[in-house]
Amino acid sequence: MSCRVIKNNNYKIMAKHSSKIYLLIIVISVSFNIWLYISKDEIIKEKDKIASMYKGTVVEKESIKTDLNDMLLQYDDLKTNNYTLNKRLENEKEKIMVLLKKIKNIKSLSSQKISLYKKELATLRKIMRSFVVQIDSLNTANKKLIAKNNEVNMKYETVKSEKEELIGIKDSLSGTVAIAKIIKAQNAIVSGLNRRGRTTRRSSKLATIKFCLTLLDNELAVKGSKYIYLRVSAPNKKILSSSDDKLFEYNGEKIAYSSSRKVEYNGKKTDICVFWKKDEELTSGLYYIDAFVDGNKVATKTLTLK
Repeated sequence: MSCRVIKNNNYKIMAKHSSKIYLLIIVISVSFNIWLYISKDEIIKEKDKIASMYKGTVVEKESIKTDLNDMLLQYDDLKTNNYTLNKRLENEKEKIMVLLKKIKNIKSLSSQKISLYKKELATLRKIMRSFVVQIDSLNTANKKLIAKNNEVNMKYETVKSEKEELIGIKDSLSGTVAIAKIIKAQNAIVSGLNRRGRTTRRSSKLATIKFCLTLLDNELAVKGSKYIYLRVSAPNKKILSSSDDKLFEYNGEKIAYSSSRKVEYNGKKTDICVFWKKDEELTSGLYYIDAFVDGNKVATKTLTLK
């Protein structure tokens, strides 16, 4: 009886211990499954986070590349005639191209690298803005200088035009005065004389050609000693002159004369005769005799010899 009671008690004790063990196993199993579930969820979340971060770095990388390319295009639009400034622009473009190439060659970027490149991008953009301001200032200054230069040129052209007009008026007046100063003549008479001083038209008898004229009044003319020059032209157009040194100025050139005579002119009418003495045999035909005073032709007459 006592032995049965003891066995029953032992059985109860073992059953009680077994129940506890089973319960502990169930608790451990459930806890493990819960831990597995939680760990899996955390792994998925971490994986998604990593994937999201990677996607974000790719987007940031492309964004930085786009910004750098845009900056290169903006630098291409910056125009200036300043050599030093152009050199600095080229240097900054080179920095951008180096950074762009560096980013393109990196397959993946960490958030720290992204942050670093963003700072570099911000610095480059700030430098570019400073260039824009400088170039705008230079362009504004150049426009003002161009406007001022155009104004000065217009004033210069106006003054030049006025000066040329005044010169034209002066030249016109000078020309008018010069013309007014020219001594004119009238009553020109030419005749051929023989050795006795009698009129002749025979070439074989002629010894002298007499040319007389009257210098008219001219108060504007230069007064004083004047030379009257005669040019005797033979029928063959040859100027009859005894010396190659007998020259005077006419229309800016030195031309030969046949004879001359000095006269005092005081602005009043002056009668004068000039003589040419034959120094070579003459032929028959038409002879032209021109008279000059102060480099101006004042009279022309013809003489026909037989």
